[in-house]
Amino acid sequence: MALRSQRQGTHAYVITLQGGPDGGVCTLQGTHTPRVGETRFDILMQLRADAARSHREMEDAVVLFFSLDRNTL
Repeated sequence: MALRSQRQGTHAYVITLQGGPDGGVCTLQGTHTPRVGETRFDILMQLRADAARSHREMEDAVVLFFSLDRNTL
């Protein structure tokens, strides 16, 4: 199977959050290239803020899972 390569970040992430009145779950995934001096915690907080902007019920969500790894094999 041939995959068409698109511009991707240097790191791949997956974050799963649980929140809202019904305890809903939200999983986001993607790639990111950290800026100089940016930490793993900085990226986690940015992803949580992005999730809250896109899914208001995740504003005070609990992180169930977070992975940030180099985007290479």
